[in-house]
Amino acid sequence: MNKEIILKELQFKAVRSSGAGGQHVNKVSSKVELYFNISTTLSLSNQEKHLLLKNLSTRITNEGVLKISSSESRSQHTNKEKVVKRFLKIIDKGHISLKKMTGSWAGAMGQCQFMPSSFLNYASDWDKNGTKDIWNSKGDVFASTANYLKKVGWSNKITWGRKVNISNYKIKHKKNKILYLDDWSNLGVLKNNKNKLPSNKLKARLIIPDNYGQYGYLVYNNFENLLNWNRSNYFAIAVGKLSDNIKEN
Repeated sequence: MNKEIILKELQFKAVRSSGAGGQHVNKVSSKVELYFNISTTLSLSNQEKHLLLKNLSTRITNEGVLKISSSESRSQHTNKEKVVKRFLKIIDKGHISLKKMTGSWAGAMGQCQFMPSSFLNYASDWDKNGTKDIWNSKGDVFASTANYLKKVGWSNKITWGRKVNISNYKIKHKKNKILYLDDWSNLGVLKNNKNKLPSNKLKARLIIPDNYGQYGYLVYNNFENLLNWNRSNYFAIAVGKLSDNIKEN
């Protein structure tokens, strides 16, 4: 983003102010309106345009024009200076993820560990400051996480899974096999405390992480939704356990 070029593309309009200005407030065109067409500008890449249009959507017209005004001063010149500073500040906020879009070696970003596509689809501006900051804003982090889980189908009516004892499970394991709990029970899978599994029609898949010995996890649909976020079983187990702790407290 080249700010010097952007500043040359700005358009201004002076209008009569209804704000500060004393007895001549409605006689002098002291208010300044700034217009910047994000959709047609040549100074931004397509990625930058997309990000600004998404992050600043509440400030942008249907035609992709960002409009900002200033009428604090009686001076048109002062209001123009103020509106330009405000514009640059808003643009900077809208570009937080371009400046600070740091992530892991695999591309996951922020405290939510969102891939870029997930950031564009699910990141939320909880504190309403015009920025979806999943790096530094706790409100944005939790709101983005909740928005993601809601959109991918997380259900509060069921849990994500349960730790189970597989010491009596002797058949060759197929990691994608999905059975009812009753069927897993008949194959020798027990609760973590070696009691019998509850009898119901809930479907589950058995995963056996490395080095877990005689234990594994029967996981439900919520777990599969977590895998859409990150394909690691260890990640999904960690998030599932965290959700259990939050629910208990």
